[in-house]
Amino acid sequence: MKIYYALIGGVIDQKSPSRMSAWGFDSREKLLEERRVVEKELREVIKDLLNEGYELEVYGGDVFDNEAQVFARYDFIRDSDALMIFAVGPETNVMRALLSLGKPSIVFVKSKDPYYTFAEIFNARIIRMETDKTLLYDPHDVFVVYDDYNEVKKILRALYGVYMLRRSRVLYIGVPYGWQGRFNELRAVLKKIGLEIIFLDHDSAYEEAMEYVESEDGRKEVEIIMSRLLRESVDNKLSIEGLKAGVRLYVGLRYLAKKYNANIVTISGCMMYGASRWRSTPCLAFSLLDDEGLLGVCEGDMTNLVAKTLLRYISNKPAVFVNPSIPVKGREAVYAHCTSPTKLLGYRSEGFKYVLTTHFESDSPAAIKVLYEPGHKITLLNLSFDLESAVIGLAESSGYTDYPICRSQIKVMFNEDVSRLNEYIRGFHWSYVYGEYVEELIYAMKLLKINYVVIR
Repeated sequence: MKIYYALIGGVIDQKSPSRMSAWGFDSREKLLEERRVVEKELREVIKDLLNEGYELEVYGGDVFDNEAQVFARYDFIRDSDALMIFAVGPETNVMRALLSLGKPSIVFVKSKDPYYTFAEIFNARIIRMETDKTLLYDPHDVFVVYDDYNEVKKILRALYGVYMLRRSRVLYIGVPYGWQGRFNELRAVLKKIGLEIIFLDHDSAYEEAMEYVESEDGRKEVEIIMSRLLRESVDNKLSIEGLKAGVRLYVGLRYLAKKYNANIVTISGCMMYGASRWRSTPCLAFSLLDDEGLLGVCEGDMTNLVAKTLLRYISNKPAVFVNPSIPVKGREAVYAHCTSPTKLLGYRSEGFKYVLTTHFESDSPAAIKVLYEPGHKITLLNLSFDLESAVIGLAESSGYTDYPICRSQIKVMFNEDVSRLNEYIRGFHWSYVYGEYVEELIYAMKLLKINYVVIR
């Protein structure tokens, strides 16, 4: 994602009788020095995010004191995906010219810096830019930040999550059936998000995947992965043939993802795959895809595909697809599914311990039970089928459980009584990610024009 930054302001003649206050710089040298300071500060922000694994690039550094200069640089600016505007001087027309270019924008003000405009007139206009449609055609993607670069990081994570979501390619195997009204979820996702989707029927997917799985390289890869899983798992409840079937499905799906340049794979009717030619549900396969940075999405659920993808890219960690499995009681809830990534603390982390096992409902190979560790904060997201509303949750993991439900189970504790949670749920499946990303999700909901409630 490319971020273009610019400063608004010029050199003010402090002796002019028409000046209103000491807005702006009194010399070109001081203005250029502030540009150097801003560039250093912004590059430190980007460096931190690069170290977290986000793919970002910052460029620009123009200083504008009139709107004509903005449009003269349009060819340079239009390649960006977001703008970072440092509001030094009082040139509101320059601000509006930059915002008219239709890019998500962060307006940064140093409120305690004597050279930055912070008089009540311009400050009020900045505030109105977030709320007043007479000043902005669409204020949902303009964020005003005072002094706090940590807040800038949160907004950039949200921007990155939405950016990557909208550029995702989905390999959809089977026919969408949905959870609410068959094709309604697909329509909502295509209209609001605009994902690129490649559809394959089950037989074609199998036959194309087997071109690689049955090759010499494919067979070697299957054997290597099986050995690694048997070595790393704390227990194995699968037969060798069952494990092999699950790994063959993983190798086949990864081959198809690469062939079709897809970062997301989902399968309609995947719970029946144990009785298919694959002889395995994709639970283990999706877990392995998630751990390497791709996304495996269960049951062809397009609504939760959006939630899981958004969380994965906002956090730069693998996200977990779950059912709300145990009725919420007081402050506790249990979420579960038969697939889960293990590297929940980050792609470079060692990963949680796990058991190789079967899919719960069908008792078919191959699934995984992750032994979640207690004491970690997790951020949850549930989206409505029409993508118009969301529930954002923040809870703490109490560790794994052993209920007779889907294999990978996590019990969580909220700070507040969430017994009324069901009043807000408008979707079915949830997704969650390790870490605190509530603020990032709020910014993402604003970008996507989705109403939300927060449960903590």
